[in-house]
Amino acid sequence: MLDQAYSLADNYKPDAERKIIIEVITHYGNTAEATEARRMLAELDQSVSKWFRTGISGFRSDCGRPPTEEEGLKALFDNPGIKCWSGPYLPDIFAPMAPGYDSRTGEIMETR
Repeated sequence: MLDQAYSLADNYKPDAERKIIIEVITHYGNTAEATEARRMLAELDQSVSKWFRTGISGFRSDCGRPPTEEEGLKALFDNPGIKCWSGPYLPDIFAPMAPGYDSRTGEIMETR
């Protein structure tokens, strides 16, 4: 279960920032600028993954387990109705990076 939670965390990407960096890579091809953009993209992905892993670890520390698949990463921001929860485990700025985020409402919807 923990492996699944970490796998979910590793696959979250901040879309807007990634799109800009990918446009730079596409536009500049094999130049130094594109190489720098690739490095920035890798750092961005590592940073996001690290934050989500930290949130999962905090949840696990409080609740004795990572969020279930049903709870999803939404449990890092909102109490899924369990007594052990003492989050939020991540700042709200990371919510748009979670799957199921609805930019119109600012809510993380369930994903199944």
